[in-house]
Amino acid sequence: MRLISWNVNGRRGATLLAQIAALGGRGPDIIALQELCAENLPAWVDGLAAAGLPHLLDSSDQLAVAAANGREYRRTYFNLIASRWPLRRLAQLRLEFPERYLAAQVDRDRFPFELHDVHLPPGASRGLVKVEMFEAIHSLLATFCERPRILCGDLNTPRAEREDGTVEFWGASHPAHRERWDAAERSVMLGLAEHDLPDVYRALNGYSAAEASWVALRRGRQWGRRYDHIFASSALTATACRYLHDWREQGLSDHSAIEADLAG
Repeated sequence: MRLISWNVNGRRGATLLAQIAALGGRGPDIIALQELCAENLPAWVDGLAAAGLPHLLDSSDQLAVAAANGREYRRTYFNLIASRWPLRRLAQLRLEFPERYLAAQVDRDRFPFELHDVHLPPGASRGLVKVEMFEAIHSLLATFCERPRILCGDLNTPRAEREDGTVEFWGASHPAHRERWDAAERSVMLGLAEHDLPDVYRALNGYSAAEASWVALRRGRQWGRRYDHIFASSALTATACRYLHDWREQGLSDHSAIEADLAG
């Protein structure tokens, strides 16, 4: 089974069509996307069906739910899951940004599993919204589940990783909440490994591999972060995990996709 997770950055027109073609060319069995917008959804539905992924769910309905609840809602992006196998939507988490979470049971023949597709907001978004989302994800997934699970998406963390395995989070940028902030990010990035959801890329490649899935270039200065991740239960037997940097370098998104092959 091949899984690809990608923040597609709401791209339109010819770039959108190139994104769909690029994904189809990798032969995925299931994909998890972040930052789709409503005007592009029909093209994604048609393109992914043509690529052999006819079963789709998206979280666009959560934009309307939040607006109906009287929240100040100006966001337009949401998540999507597409699969070769039938999907059944799982319960929605109670979040300030509910459109950034989408979960499904994937009814693969004789071996169903759960897929949780997430897009954490940047730290500057509305106080502790990011912290609360990390806490909700940890609370949900740090529990026993009879089915194998996958968590993937754009987590907007960590701040840095070092060869000795030291991981730095974003609490230092929020001194009033530093302890809680770091604990929330750590609970998912590192803590879910205790609940059979290890970071697949690090489990297979160790900490000597230094890669950035998002790269910024401002005023001649360039820096990157490894923001995009896949965590998977051991029963799914991850055999490879890689970043598809060419797509970002070609301008298809500001994020590299992350791809994992799973034998389980």
